[in-house]
Amino acid sequence: MDVRSRKLLIAVGLGILLNPLNSSMIAVAIARLQQEYRLDFTEVSWIIFSFYIASAIAQPVMGKASDMFGRKKIFLAGLVVSFFSSLLAPLSPSFGWLIAARVVQSIGTSMMIAVGMAIVRIHVTEKQATALSVLSVFFVGRLGDRPFCGRRAAGAMGLASAFLSSIFRSWRRASCWPGVRFPTTVRGRQATASRLLENG
Repeated sequence: MDVRSRKLLIAVGLGILLNPLNSSMIAVAIARLQQEYRLDFTEVSWIIFSFYIASAIAQPVMGKASDMFGRKKIFLAGLVVSFFSSLLAPLSPSFGWLIAARVVQSIGTSMMIAVGMAIVRIHVTEKQATALSVLSVFFVGRLGDRPFCGRRAAGAMGLASAFLSSIFRSWRRASCWPGVRFPTTVRGRQATASRLLENG
């Protein structure tokens, strides 16, 4: 597998991380949301339900859209949508606006999941099974630490930080697109993925 294919795989993998990370990282802030908006548990739970429902609907739709408008365009558009929705979420004047921002955030991250596999299957022609396995590692890599990250962010810097953290991650994924130099913050994950590819 050449260097360009590895960079493409890592860039796509880092983008895919945004969906599982944002899906339940906010779950640890449920109690604070209840206090902030004075809601019962059923009502505040929609902050999580809305993300999953929107994601389930958006992924097949965005897959079809990528066939019509191009996979790279949809993937990069997903980064932009995720960036701005994460910026708007903490500025929401009411819980309804917060839910709307979460839905938009879900659509943005779903764009990257929907086309990520297709991008890798088309452009990575060598060791495809290994490449898809690496994508799976990226996808499930946040299952263990996303609640921890959400708790630390919300506890240390306030509730808004749980949403604003996605802004930095969106920029970080965009800067990893092939042809762009990897920033220092992602070199560790780049090295890990590179080792997996070499061993495959």
